[in-house]
Amino acid sequence: MTVRKTLLFLVLLTTITLASCTATKKSDTDTDAQTQDSVSDQDEAVDKTVDETADEAVDETVDETVDETIDETVDETVDETVDEPVDETVDDDMETQDITSDDDDTVDETVDIDVPYTVPEITSTASTEGLKQEHSYSYSIVCSDPDGDNLTITIEDNYCGGVLTDNGDGTALYEVEALNSSCDFSFYCSDSTNSDYQEVSFSTLPRFSRVKDIKPGSSSSNPSYFNEVSGMLIFYALDGDGSGYYTSDGTEGGTVSFFRRPGVTTPIYTKRAGNKLFASQNVGELWTIDGTESGTKMLADVCTSEPNGCSTPSIGGATVDNNSIYMYSNHTISGTISNYEKIWASDGTVAGTGIVFDGKNVAADISQLTASQGKLFFKMSTYQFDSVTGHGSEVMYMNLDGTGLTLTKDIRPDNGSSGSNPDKLLDIGNKLLFTAYGTDNMRGLYATDLSLSGEQQTIKVTNIDSATYSINKIIADKKNNRAFLILNNITNATDGEIWITDGTTGSFTKLGTFNKSAVAQSASAVFDGVLYFGHDSGDSSYELWKSDGTTVGTVKITDISKYVKSMIYSSADSRLYYSTTDDLYYTDGTDAGSDKLSSINVNYISAYGSKSGLYIFGDNLFISGRMSSSSDTELYKYGIVW
Repeated sequence: MTVRKTLLFLVLLTTITLASCTATKKSDTDTDAQTQDSVSDQDEAVDKTVDETADEAVDETVDETVDETIDETVDETVDETVDEPVDETVDDDMETQDITSDDDDTVDETVDIDVPYTVPEITSTASTEGLKQEHSYSYSIVCSDPDGDNLTITIEDNYCGGVLTDNGDGTALYEVEALNSSCDFSFYCSDSTNSDYQEVSFSTLPRFSRVKDIKPGSSSSNPSYFNEVSGMLIFYALDGDGSGYYTSDGTEGGTVSFFRRPGVTTPIYTKRAGNKLFASQNVGELWTIDGTESGTKMLADVCTSEPNGCSTPSIGGATVDNNSIYMYSNHTISGTISNYEKIWASDGTVAGTGIVFDGKNVAADISQLTASQGKLFFKMSTYQFDSVTGHGSEVMYMNLDGTGLTLTKDIRPDNGSSGSNPDKLLDIGNKLLFTAYGTDNMRGLYATDLSLSGEQQTIKVTNIDSATYSINKIIADKKNNRAFLILNNITNATDGEIWITDGTTGSFTKLGTFNKSAVAQSASAVFDGVLYFGHDSGDSSYELWKSDGTTVGTVKITDISKYVKSMIYSSADSRLYYSTTDDLYYTDGTDAGSDKLSSINVNYISAYGSKSGLYIFGDNLFISGRMSSSSDTELYKYGIVW
């Protein structure tokens, strides 16, 4: 519209100017004619002819000039309009066009155009979801400027302790080597005049944290008896007015009770066989647990039809072979025999749960069930066996279905009902180890290897002088088919010794002498073929030791604050996690690779042997503990794979 107005105005102005020139020229001719009155008629005729010719020439010139001016102006204006955008002829703020005629008249026309006010802009967004404590972090910053100005990116607040690298092209990289529990930083993107600002703030996922306060308040839920089944972590805890089974995925919302026992606060012992979890609950009841309310159910009431009473199946003393569990229950009868045991087996189904051996038939006293070499071994005293009265306490075995009851060896037939009094039955993979008194009244270490025959099946490995030593622990190393023995020297107040055997005759090697009180009070365990144990050097300097089964490989790892109370090994990061009464530690087996993890008092449970308040499930170490003496014992976790 502006171009068309300008074009018409130029045409009109040109026409007026040409007409003015013609009128002036005609006026001058008339004046000359009036001052020359004396000129002859001939001159007048000539003048008249000249005037008429001039008028015609002027008129014709004006017409042609106007036509040419209009055509030329239109053509030029159209060409310019097509070839060049109008915006390119306009200044950033305004365009003023001055058109001046011969009489100095000026026409002004102003066009206002809005132009964006350009500033730098940060176009990147920081990713802050799911970030973990101790992890590295990086943020690629991107900034742009519509004017194409050079940009500078600078850090403002740097509470994360990271490093900013400006690449000089409108991009930068912010890097943090290890994140803390929270992170805050801000930065500017600037040209020579203006800038844009961005602030980033987030919290990280903690590596060590409390999972849930299961029993709110000052009372403790005492999470215990950790186990797993069907891809779920299962444990027992006190809650509200009773207790219950819980499952946890490591989050507060995912830690829930799936089976409650109102009014009951007695711990329930659990044991896993394959993908089934078993528990002895209430009096005489055997249950299976699958992590759901509907799948937690009773398999058998073993006290049915027992008018004289019975005991709950001993889950704590149960043994496992493949996907089945084996346990015994104690029963009372009237008469000369006060009690006897029945052996139960269960595959986790009602149909697959039942008695495989009834000791009532032989008045048997059964204990220390141990699955080994595809058989079920146990200590049994019997007053009637194979129709012969007077059999003493010895090691027996039978098939897993209860058939084929067999005496391994009558080690001490001259001792009446006491027999050899076997103890500490232990499967080491290819043999069964146990201790027993021989006819020389000396306690010895024995081994039964069912791959052999006759008298070679059960042999004496070595004598252990009862006047000098008592056996504190025997710990299996199934990886290497051997066992570590921790002995107490009863002739003095301090010495204890560690020995190793593979169950063959004469294979009994001393690895070292240690403080027997420290070794006895500290937890000891074998992980991946290595024995870990605690020691006190005598000056109240507590130490963690390890042994690979050789004297040169029995060495101190590191100093610790107190006795080791519980320990567990993580194959995910090849570390041993262990606790004292006040702290939680880890080690990779070297002093340099040992450190304190947290000041947490780990719950230590003693029932049917040592039970630890530590359990590894998935990527986490779960901990039953309290952070201080005034706080309650609840469920915590530490990220192993992090």
